[in-house]
Amino acid sequence: SGAGGFDPARRSGWDVRDCLSAPGVNDRIVQLAELLAKVGPIPAEWIPGRTAAAGARGSPSIEPARCSSWRTVVNLWRRALHWRADLEAVLACMLAVCASTDQQDDQLFLQVIGDPGGAKSKLCDGILVSPFCHALDTATGFVSGMKDGSGDDFSFLARVNHKTLVTTEGDVLMSSPHFDVIMSQQRKMFDGSLRAVYKNRKEDLVHEGLRLPWIMAGTPALMDRDQSRLGDRFLRVWIEPPAEDEQHEIMRRAFFSMVSAVKVSANCRPDSIVNEDLLAAYRATGGYVDWLRENVSAKLAELVTDEEKLFESLAPLARLCAALRARPADERAKGHDKHDTVEQPTRLIKQLIRLASCLAVSINKDRACCPEVLALCRKVSLDTCRGRTQEIVKRLAVPPAVRGQA
Repeated sequence: SGAGGFDPARRSGWDVRDCLSAPGVNDRIVQLAELLAKVGPIPAEWIPGRTAAAGARGSPSIEPARCSSWRTVVNLWRRALHWRADLEAVLACMLAVCASTDQQDDQLFLQVIGDPGGAKSKLCDGILVSPFCHALDTATGFVSGMKDGSGDDFSFLARVNHKTLVTTEGDVLMSSPHFDVIMSQQRKMFDGSLRAVYKNRKEDLVHEGLRLPWIMAGTPALMDRDQSRLGDRFLRVWIEPPAEDEQHEIMRRAFFSMVSAVKVSANCRPDSIVNEDLLAAYRATGGYVDWLRENVSAKLAELVTDEEKLFESLAPLARLCAALRARPADERAKGHDKHDTVEQPTRLIKQLIRLASCLAVSINKDRACCPEVLALCRKVSLDTCRGRTQEIVKRLAVPPAVRGQA
């Protein structure tokens, strides 16, 4: 190679394959030695800001920026994307799940559902900047029976306890042949413990004290693998498709963003892949997750909670969600006893009060029953029981004026 990697003596497109194309083996060995002599470490300026955690993963990581303001995070996302009320609601719910990680009792499992290209992955990437979150895109299971002389536990759970799991592409996980196994294990993880029996171990593998809330983003195809008959642990929040005029503005924003981006070269740094506005939103979101995890207990202790008002607001939502989430028995049970069951709303009311409390902290409110929090809880409740049953109920609903005349 010449200066800057260019050699005018070589023809255009010359690469390693051309260097090793000599007909004789001995000539190829000589050429290989010449190539190896050119190998060197990558320039240090390519990877500034490497953290210890990033080094352990073998790749650079975007560093979070300290942030303690919900409004600051939202304003940065407004600069990065065509921001909508649905995106703000989804981000608030995701942050509430992160904030809830170490609090007692039932955990928050959340599915974020929206059409492809709806910014779900970008929101997930933002919270994944925090070291308190861990990406889970593919898996064969959460526990491992593998053992060696060290006696270490090779289970996934041993590495990620007390972190928020984030799946940016739930459709990929759903297509895994291990999906049913993963979902059966997550129901036990929800309860805070998981036990596994292996034929190659003298003792059972026991994981207790688990705090692993889970955020799974995906398309409406996630609804095709309904878990309600087995007691679904996931709440859901939907990103509604934009109206036609708003979609035009989103396309315009994406167009001009790409016009600028295509003129800039990226290198191996992850912060070189995204534009400055999106990078600022990522860093602030990761830093805000850090702040929530470090301060959530103190903020929850200061939170004003009108228990009776909050219960009366959330209890009807829990009952409605439990009733509309019910599904008839599997048709494959024909010829056998079929059991149509409806879950009790107990788990749902516990999840909703947990969500309301952590939402208040996440959006910097001092009251759990403020209108903004209750509106978000209502959206999550209705989104969780979304489906054909809800549509039937909507069509059967009779307006009060008509009922009065009947």
